[in-house]
Amino acid sequence: MRSSTSHLITTVSAFKKELASMDVSKPVVVTQNEKPLYVVQDPVQFEMQQEQIALLRLLSFAEKDVQAGRKRSFEDVFKNHNLTASLSPANNAGDAKHESTNKTLYPSHPRTVAADY
Repeated sequence: MRSSTSHLITTVSAFKKELASMDVSKPVVVTQNEKPLYVVQDPVQFEMQQEQIALLRLLSFAEKDVQAGRKRSFEDVFKNHNLTASLSPANNAGDAKHESTNKTLYPSHPRTVAADY
């Protein structure tokens, strides 16, 4: 089994022999006839990677919106929800409440909003 900087490379037959004891904390490239056939990795690492890709995709969409002029200020977003509390994070001594639903708008961070209106 060969090792590169970010993953291990092994053949199908070696992979079958070492499967029970193989460390998949880093991706393992399984080859057949010296060509990559599979990539095996830890499920937790895979899920984290998928979440990172989703976040990068969202950031890309946001970046395109900003470049196209589709943006609103933080204050404008909250002004449209009839909020009674100050929108400044510096004035966030207590939790702000939505006027009609009494939902907490700043439970742990000055820019978080209750999602179950």
